[in-house]
This record gives sequence, C-alpha cells and structure tokens, in this order.
Amino acid sequence: MLELYPRIKAAESGDIEKWFQLLVEVDDVDFVKDNVECRLGKNLFYVQLWKLYLAFLKEKKQYKTLLETYSKYCRFFLDDKEMLEEYKQKMIEHGPIKLEWKNLFDFELGNNFEEEKEKCLTVDTKFKLAFDKKIVGGFYNSTCAQNFSFRQTVMFYILKNANHRVLRKLFASCKYFFAKMQTPICYHLESTSSLETFKNERLTLQSSSKPENFFKNTFLTGVIDIENLNPHKSNFMSSIIPLLYRCEAKHISLEEQNLTFNELKFLIQHGNVVDLRINGCEIKDEKDEYIVLEDIIKYLQNVEILT
Repeated sequence: MLELYPRIKAAESGDIEKWFQLLVEVDDVDFVKDNVECRLGKNLFYVQLWKLYLAFLKEKKQYKTLLETYSKYCRFFLDDKEMLEEYKQKMIEHGPIKLEWKNLFDFELGNNFEEEKEKCLTVDTKFKLAFDKKIVGGFYNSTCAQNFSFRQTVMFYILKNANHRVLRKLFASCKYFFAKMQTPICYHLESTSSLETFKNERLTLQSSSKPENFFKNTFLTGVIDIENLNPHKSNFMSSIIPLLYRCEAKHISLEEQNLTFNELKFLIQHGNVVDLRINGCEIKDEKDEYIVLEDIIKYLQNVEILT
C-alpha cells in the first residue's frame, strides 16, 4: 500500500482508466468499491468510470452490488436505452434483489417480495401460512397502479408532451429538463426595420436577419407578427418554420408572406388560433396550386378575426 498510494493519488487528476487499474492492483474488492463510489459521488458524469466499475463487478461476481449500480446508473442516465436493456438481462440472470427506490421499473416490481413476506407473516403470529415466492412476485407484477408500459420513464413522457406552460415550470425547476429537451420558448415574434432584440420571450428581427442565428428547435407561443419590410423577403416566415419545434400561437399576422399549405398548417393546426391575418399571402400546395378557404377554415375552430 505504501508503494501504491502515491501512484493512485498521482493518477487521480489524469486518465480515469489508469487510476481505476491502480485501484484493481490492490486486489481488494471493498477498497475498489469505496474509492469508485466516493469518486462517482463527487461527479456522476464519469460515464467511463461507471462502465469500468460495472465490468469489474461482473468479473468479481459481486452480483448484488452490480444490480444496485445498474439501477443507479439507469435512473441517472435516463436516455441510455442500451444500458437499460443490459440491466434487464442482468436482473433476469442474477436477480432478484431488494431495491430502496419507490419508482421501480416494470422489471424490478417483483424484487421486494422478501420485505412483503415479513410483513405478511408478522401481522398475526397465530396464523402462519405457507409462502410461495412465485405468487407474491406475480401479485406485485399484476396489481401495480400502472398496468401499461412506457418506452421511456413517465417524467420523460411528460416532458415530450408538455405544453409551453408546463415546460416553463420544468425548465425553472431544474436545468436537467432543459438539457434533455432544448426547446427555447418565444412568446412574441415580430419583425421591424430597425433592430434585433430578445427580451422577456419577445424576439424582434429585421427582414435581413438570418433565422438560423436566432432559432433552434424553438417553441413559438402567443403572437406572430411579420410585416413585409423587404419585397424580396416574402419567404421570411417560411425560412423560420423549419427551425421551430412547435407553434401554439393564438394571434398570427403575416403580411405578403408566401407559404406552402403544410407550413401554414404547422402554424395553425393546434386549433386555438383566435386571430389570423394573412394579408397578401400566397398559400399553395405541393402542386403549386392555391388552397381554397375551406381547407384553411377547418383548422380554425376558435377563430374570431380572419383576414
């Protein structure tokens, strides 16, 4: 240890794999566990260290710690589906184990039966029934509150389907949500001849502005007000739409902007537009033919002003 200690300390700030191999040289499983888990506790984003540690636990046949580590990794890296599938397989091979989590994955639900067994058998000591593990495991799999499966976690499902109000709250509560779904919210988009500004979700652009500098998977809500300040920029709104994530604007005013019908549908198909003004705009289909008014109206269930 006197020889290894300074080498381990020297490697801490360098290559993680070299540092890990020096831990393994000590030939003490508990020593490796303590040091790796301490380092992961300081920075959970060491993906390489997670995977080195999992490989070590497999090799040393530390199956209980292996499954616990898989369960922690999969709860932190929610988008690593490959590792989740690997965890499922290892659970089949080496499970079950008792987990402390309340939000169990579907394949973990039958793992806490030992605790339930003790509860059942200590309720009344006068009546001791034969205990069948298969029955209990099946019971908790078949009577869970969520009897259908999500491909993702429930939180991820909510994030993907949230409206702009919910997204604001999620983004404000934790930066992790924005990291997982980078959809900036713009409440008011307008054009002007004089300046470019972004303040309190209000974005003002010039007709000469390059949309790719301002939009990336953006969620438009509230108001769109685009004037034709340049006769050669009748495709300005059309150039913005491919850079948007979603549009739920209720007030839309476009002046002399040429759009395809699919582009217009992107702006209005949410059905909550109350004010639509498309003065002097050309709306054509993929055959370069004009769209009849009735085809547009069916997306405007709540419209009050139409120009």
